[in-house]
Amino acid sequence: MAFDQSVSDADELTQLLKQRFNQEEIYLVGHSWGSHLGIMLAKAYPEDYHAYIGVSQLVDPLAGHAISLTWFSAQIDSAENQKDMEHLIQLVPPPFTDHSKYVTFAGLVGK
Repeated sequence: MAFDQSVSDADELTQLLKQRFNQEEIYLVGHSWGSHLGIMLAKAYPEDYHAYIGVSQLVDPLAGHAISLTWFSAQIDSAENQKDMEHLIQLVPPPFTDHSKYVTFAGLVGK
């Protein structure tokens, strides 16, 4: 599903919520990936939202991936963890255009 479709779907949901609750504007909360969607919605349709609230706001995912990769590589080297290094080699380099690769990477970093 394309990002533009997500924006369109979220706008449609916004219209339904405004109608259902008889409101001219609603509050919009975006978390993590949804924070990127929220920013795009607020930019495209500012008249629909009383306020936008970003939680765990994405700012520069590519820079974040690069920082995480540098840190994680150093952690693997210091622990001499060959298994994680093999997983990492299969995933890099960013950007993670395949969502499953990003999920695997984030899981390794979180571990």
